[in-house]
Amino acid sequence: MQPMKIASAPQTPLPGFPQQSPIHLEDPIHADLGDRGLQLDWADIGTLQCRAQDGDHGASVKVEGDSAAIHLDRQGFELKGFHFHTPSEHVVEGKRYPLELHLVHQNPENGKVAVLGVLVDTDSDPNQPHEPLHKFLREVKEALPNEGPVHVDPAILLPKFPSHYYRYEGSLTTPGYDSNVSWVVFKEPLRVCPDELAELSDIFEKEARDLQPLHRRFVLASFPPEIHPPPQG
Repeated sequence: MQPMKIASAPQTPLPGFPQQSPIHLEDPIHADLGDRGLQLDWADIGTLQCRAQDGDHGASVKVEGDSAAIHLDRQGFELKGFHFHTPSEHVVEGKRYPLELHLVHQNPENGKVAVLGVLVDTDSDPNQPHEPLHKFLREVKEALPNEGPVHVDPAILLPKFPSHYYRYEGSLTTPGYDSNVSWVVFKEPLRVCPDELAELSDIFEKEARDLQPLHRRFVLASFPPEIHPPPQG
């Protein structure tokens, strides 16, 4: 696995764009988001036709043709592509993960962007490879040199409990850091075996941007806060 790197992106907000990403996700406000919450409309999509790309900011996968869709804040968004960052860009309650997946969606009518952030960590059982993910990684490695086609069911990239997530408004984390991006970061990580984690890091090797100031934003959570019993003594 390559050494972890942090991009030298500006810590201070860009002029006119104070709501930047990523941020430290801590002390969220529990909210019942109702029909403004995340709806994953991926059940009947199955395998998507995609294309592997190797750009200036690392490898990525672009979705071609019919796309998986989500609904968020009463708007529809189509999956346009995805990539990974090494290490994770968001920090959750003080913890930074080895990888973070960004599934980038766009509203076809108004152009607004929504990103699903999936933290990636090693599985407690290192001998249980994620076979669909393993197959996808093989395809990407073969396709990247010529930016060839790959196929993926986006559902394999989600954690077990996608109903638990953080929600806030921010920006893209790659140049030029456009704001007006709706973020969903899942609470539970996607767990993969150590070999898969190393392979993901090697293939997608995209740097992580520094944490950005929260300013006057609120972080919401779709799940209730954990209640810890008081210490005995």
